[in-house]
Amino acid sequence: MEYDTFVKSLDELPQGKDVDLYLRDLSPGRYKYIVRHVRGVVSGRATPGGDTLWLRFHTGYRHPQPWSIKITEELD
Repeated sequence: MEYDTFVKSLDELPQGKDVDLYLRDLSPGRYKYIVRHVRGVVSGRATPGGDTLWLRFHTGYRHPQPWSIKITEELD
């Protein structure tokens, strides 16, 4: 799966620890851009069993390298 999320800075995403995020699903198809509220572990590089996570800053700029997220829990 492939997602994106908005962040103010890279410092707000602690790597290797659980973090709550709102993710936009980038999967092609009818339900593209559905937002999911999740808890997951993020990493600045690809990890086995992880999904691709693109970071977007509030200015609209997309970080040039994808991160990785392993979703541990779906939140309400």
